[in-house]
Amino acid sequence: MAQWRFVQHLGDLRNKCDHKKQAEPTKEEVLVLIEGVRKITKTLI
Repeated sequence: MAQWRFVQHLGDLRNKCDHKKQAEPTKEEVLVLIEGVRKITKTLI
C-alpha cells in the first residue's frame, strides 16, 4: 500500500507541474517527481 501512496504523490506533483494552479511547483518538488519516476521505472522494468 505504501507504494500506491508514493505513486499517488508523484501524480499529484505531476498535476501541479502540468495544470495551472495558484502556486508553481518548487524546484525541490520537480526534483522529487523526476527522481520518483526514475525509481518507479527501475522497479517495473
